[in-house]
Amino acid sequence: MAKIQARNFPEHLFEQLMTDAQKNERSLEGHVRFLLTCALNNPILNEGTELPEWMLNALRESAKKGFRSIRHEIIKRLTESFAKEDVYPPDTND
Repeated sequence: MAKIQARNFPEHLFEQLMTDAQKNERSLEGHVRFLLTCALNNPILNEGTELPEWMLNALRESAKKGFRSIRHEIIKRLTESFAKEDVYPPDTND
């Protein structure tokens, strides 16, 4: 299996990765592998997505301000939009 190494990685991001890995009960290596797999296999997060560049830029800027990922920012905005339209998940207790 191939190996990768990242040099000059920002300390604050390394600490965030370590914290996230622990929260998700993964090793650091396993968590990085998980994140990269999700990012590469999720077209909404890739640069070649169907979203217009201006929209991706706005999402990136908003996500940075709230210390969120672009994916989290999209989910946050969709959730807020659905709530305004009174659209909620179906009741699964039936």
